[in-house]
Amino acid sequence: MGNTNIEKILEMYKNGNVNLDEASRLLASVGVQESMPIAPVSTECTNIIGIPWEDDGKLRIVVYKGKNLLTKGEAGKQNIDITYRGEAIDVECYGNLTCNDIGGNVKASGNLSCKDIDGSADAMGNISCGDIDGNVNAAGSITSGDIDGSANAGGDIKCGDIDGGVTAGGNVYCDNVDGNVYVGGSVNTK
Repeated sequence: MGNTNIEKILEMYKNGNVNLDEASRLLASVGVQESMPIAPVSTECTNIIGIPWEDDGKLRIVVYKGKNLLTKGEAGKQNIDITYRGEAIDVECYGNLTCNDIGGNVKASGNLSCKDIDGSADAMGNISCGDIDGNVNAAGSITSGDIDGSANAGGDIKCGDIDGGVTAGGNVYCDNVDGNVYVGGSVNTK
């Protein structure tokens, strides 16, 4: 019964029905210690108590089923499609991801489609992006601009210049490859 009351109080606070002081007083009346943090409600984001990671500035795209956070490896997340239009530094997505530029690294459990990436990119599906400033790994195919690292794909690779090596299960269609090339198909460079 205590958890139900706490949830109702937090819901009232989240919906703006009570202010921070009133929510704190109500929580204290059901036995919640005063040291338990209650985040101010924001129109942009609500701080969730009990999340399993640090406040490190990394964009984590997650899904809740009811009140349960779906974790990596659970069935069904591969069917989740995320479109993100804001600035992103580092991104982890347990599904397909579509976004603009990423100012760091990105990992997706499905397909990845974005503009430029200032770090490395990893996807369990296909990758279709602009320029990538790090290494690129895809279980499927890679289509991109220039890659400032190595590229590994289970399928084809179509891109501009690659500063590192290439491993592909299919064909490679790139402008220039500076490193070693290992492919299951043919290599076509300018």
